[in-house]
Amino acid sequence: MTYHLAIGFAHIFIFFDDPDELDWSLAERHPFKLTLLPVDAALHDAWRSQLHGGMLLSGQGPGINARQELCANHAMGLALRRGDLRWLLHLDSDELFHPGACGSAPSHFAALGEQGVACFTYINHEAVPEAANGVTCPFVQLSLFKRHVDAIPRTVAARAAGAVWSRRLGRGAFFVAYDGGKSAVRVHEGARLLSPHEWSPAEELLPGARTNMVSPLAV
Repeated sequence: MTYHLAIGFAHIFIFFDDPDELDWSLAERHPFKLTLLPVDAALHDAWRSQLHGGMLLSGQGPGINARQELCANHAMGLALRRGDLRWLLHLDSDELFHPGACGSAPSHFAALGEQGVACFTYINHEAVPEAANGVTCPFVQLSLFKRHVDAIPRTVAARAAGAVWSRRLGRGAFFVAYDGGKSAVRVHEGARLLSPHEWSPAEELLPGARTNMVSPLAV
């Protein structure tokens, strides 16, 4: 949270799966910068008004992916009502957004807007601890990453290295390389999160959907 405010994000919507974990002092420390939302009965009622919200809430309750969709789409509604936010980015609590050469989030998203981009899905990399113990601040201490599969050159050597790790980890191994993504979208009516990895803009803005992934997702 502190990092994203420092690189220029104007506002952060934080959803707490466990309402008991909500700490109102966060808002006091960052006035006007945070909206804290417990996942409680009131939020469930708001979810039901969403497109497909009732379906996602049926059965034994929404799983983590469904909750992320519902929360992100609710945040889009809040951003629209505010009227002063231009882009919305969906992240997990263990993820950081790097604005690249632009140096700040406002500069990065302004550059996308100038190019007519309505939605951008980014490749991401997964940090890997190099020791079983001793990591107390992963955002500061970790510097080794599993590169996204789309960032790895399609070479014979890369394919051989992937095969080595697959054999080493054994049958059914996961996360040899990351193949998902994270997505940001311009704040507008009709935008919705399709999955934890991708936003979809309104139909008329679909030509403005971009990605730096080699194998794009549904967007």
